[in-house]
Amino acid sequence: MASSSPTSSLPSLAAHFPERTGGPAWRPQASADTTWTLHGLLLTDLWEEPLHTRSRTRDRLGYIDFGMVIPPIRAFLYSMLIPYACYPIALVHLYGFYRCTRTMVFPKYYKRQRYSDRVMYGVQKRVYDTRQKRILESQVDDVQEIQHALEVVGAARNQFVDDPHRKGTAYFVVEQKIMKAEAIFTGENWAWAFISDTCRYVTPMLFAYLFHPSCKRLTVDLRLWRQGRLHWRQARHPVLNFFKTYNEYNQAMRRINVTKPAPKGAQPWSRNL
Repeated sequence: MASSSPTSSLPSLAAHFPERTGGPAWRPQASADTTWTLHGLLLTDLWEEPLHTRSRTRDRLGYIDFGMVIPPIRAFLYSMLIPYACYPIALVHLYGFYRCTRTMVFPKYYKRQRYSDRVMYGVQKRVYDTRQKRILESQVDDVQEIQHALEVVGAARNQFVDDPHRKGTAYFVVEQKIMKAEAIFTGENWAWAFISDTCRYVTPMLFAYLFHPSCKRLTVDLRLWRQGRLHWRQARHPVLNFFKTYNEYNQAMRRINVTKPAPKGAQPWSRNL
């Protein structure tokens, strides 16, 4: 493989969206004394982040936003501990998704030249061995021989061309154009940003739908507990009910009588029939 021109410097991530002229990307103002705390990650960001969020499509990301898994995991933990908390969490994240839709920047068609002047070539060499009467194929890595192969094939691509200077030798050239980084990231970065917004604010809303049956069962059990008709340990809580069901399953498995196999040499009961 070889290139027709030297490697050019890649543009910065800020230039991946040259068709947008709305100014630089918005970045949150982070002060020097800003620190991440466990209290803020687990509690404060639960409502402050959706209330002041903006769509990640405005950030011009150059990477996959792995932080998008934090809000769903946080909402799932709170919904497991307090099933009724899934409703206010869903409402707050619904407002956060509404803010994302209002501040979303849709991708635009890349109108500039998508491919750079840099071209990669792959050269395959085919030689006929008159002694063994067989064709030998090999990949060409030498730069001078690649230049010679390009002179032989000319504008022909994806087909073998015989070398007029070497009898029994043919070259096969494959040309690959290199797409510019900004042309690739124009659509790819927007897709990852949209996935980030959806995972951050739509997934916690789905938990409200999943935990709604648990809330209904827990409401019935709490009503029976207030009436004195049910012990608090018998309440069908998502976490407590899981360990209770697991314990009852183990107890039921211990009560199963395991039938021992018949000793070897025993006669079948149908022998005398």
